[in-house]
Amino acid sequence: MSQLWDTRSIQSCNTIVMPGDTIPAIFWNAVSQRASHVWMRQKHLGLWRSWTWQQTGDAVAEIGNGLLSLGFAKGDWFAPVDPANVMILGARALDREEELLLDRRGVEVIPAEMGRALFADALASDDGTAQLVVGNTLARPASPPAGELHTHRIHRRLTLEANPFLRDHVIGGSAVLPVVCAIAWAVNAAEQRYPGYHFFRVERYKTLKGIVFDATLAEDYVLELEEKAKGPDEIAFAALIRSQTADGKPRFHYSMDLTLRRTLPVAPQHTDFDLGAAQSIPGAALYDGAVLFHGPAFRGIERVLTIGPASLTLECVPPLLSPEDQGQFPVQAFNPYFTDATLQSLLIWAHHTYGYGGLPLSIQGGEQYRPVTEGERLYASLSVQAHSQHHLVADVVVHDAGGSVQSRVWGAEITLSPRLKHLFAQNHLEDDHE
Repeated sequence: MSQLWDTRSIQSCNTIVMPGDTIPAIFWNAVSQRASHVWMRQKHLGLWRSWTWQQTGDAVAEIGNGLLSLGFAKGDWFAPVDPANVMILGARALDREEELLLDRRGVEVIPAEMGRALFADALASDDGTAQLVVGNTLARPASPPAGELHTHRIHRRLTLEANPFLRDHVIGGSAVLPVVCAIAWAVNAAEQRYPGYHFFRVERYKTLKGIVFDATLAEDYVLELEEKAKGPDEIAFAALIRSQTADGKPRFHYSMDLTLRRTLPVAPQHTDFDLGAAQSIPGAALYDGAVLFHGPAFRGIERVLTIGPASLTLECVPPLLSPEDQGQFPVQAFNPYFTDATLQSLLIWAHHTYGYGGLPLSIQGGEQYRPVTEGERLYASLSVQAHSQHHLVADVVVHDAGGSVQSRVWGAEITLSPRLKHLFAQNHLEDDHE
């Protein structure tokens, strides 16, 4: 520590670390070259969270698109003010009144000794992190939405390089965007536009034309969030993800309705389930390409406890993914990777009953009563509503051992085909090596 401020060994460097004639050009070159690398780390609720350069670039693009939609033009200026991430380094002892005020506002107070140590560690680090934020995220009070109903359009360029998890979702030799990621994009965008409101319900979800990372991949994808109704307690959206073909024709991929609520309702109690482990099939045995094609990012099934003529129960734990692996679809209030694992219950039941593979078509509705926490052990109870050799419709309730519901889906439909078993077996990209 005695040499902390000794600058005699520091020398100037004329090497161009990142090319660019302007600051925006340098930034976008950095996003392109460092897409999956960490840009910023933050400690929240005892866990370190990271933002990658690609996630930061997406956020900047969304802000820019928002400004353009408001009429901003070349030469206009605006000043962003966001108190979302604040910490106080205690340079002096706080009196009791100050402590109570900061506590009510959710501001984390860091002792001066800890602050100096963290600062010294950051200076000594050579991991390339450009910024280190230590502290907590302030809870944003929900401001009642006012004004006219708006339609928000968010553009996104999707690539395999920016989304490493896609290598774990390969069908027929090509990466395919999971249904849950389309939902996550819409949910995250809606929550970001109305801080303090929480994802509660998705309805009338449909897969119109899935996004495949092959020659058909578009240069630009657009999420349209159309506000249908907004009040002090609830905001409703119609969401559509679309692109254009090479000849300029519109192509529609996913559609759904979303509802945010200021306060989530109390979770209901689920009683119709059996944790007796009559079968106890290890989850690892299912991910062989015959039953399930999913790689590690989506392997959240620990065991199949029971499976019957019209029901199935899974024991699940959320898969652990680094922020870099999550790419453009980070876990926020909605965890797409865990939700995918619970919906794999339909594929397991279909294979057990018919020996076929399945792909998602639609979801009549779903509700989330609370986010899932890291390492939490939950159970997915499936109830079959209709089935044939060509399709399966089922409800899935995710709950804890006591029956308290974390989320539930009703009317989830998948199409069944014997040909899908062959495609499921081709669950690696050509440049991947086992």
